[in-house]
Amino acid sequence: MIRYDLTGKTALVTGGASGIGFATAKMLAGFGATVAVNFLNDDSRGPEAVDKLIAAGGKAIMAPGSVSDAKDAVRMVEQAVADLGRLDLLVNNAGTPGTRHRIAPPDLDLITEELWSVLLETNLLGVFRCAKARLRR
Repeated sequence: MIRYDLTGKTALVTGGASGIGFATAKMLAGFGATVAVNFLNDDSRGPEAVDKLIAAGGKAIMAPGSVSDAKDAVRMVEQAVADLGRLDLLVNNAGTPGTRHRIAPPDLDLITEELWSVLLETNLLGVFRCAKARLRR
């Protein structure tokens, strides 16, 4: 397995409470980084993810906020940087499928402008917002 020494480094992982985001946060913490785990304010998996990282010997903090909301995304990144002291790594992982069921190509008329807007706000603009907020710090 490839190992990196990230001792003393800091990272923010958006969407870090589950799936690929949590696996990434776990890997970074395992390599020695202090990880800010981003999650939606009402997602109980966020505090649980941070607790799991700490229980495994890693260093982690909570970074709640929604990347789909322009002001909240900036606030979240700025707070994470302030809490960490700096930010060495930003992993823009947060994303949403926008729906709980698959929409097959013949059913594309089920994709409303509202759904499309949710996808763009989270999956595209969220990445832009977090990267831009990081560059301002």
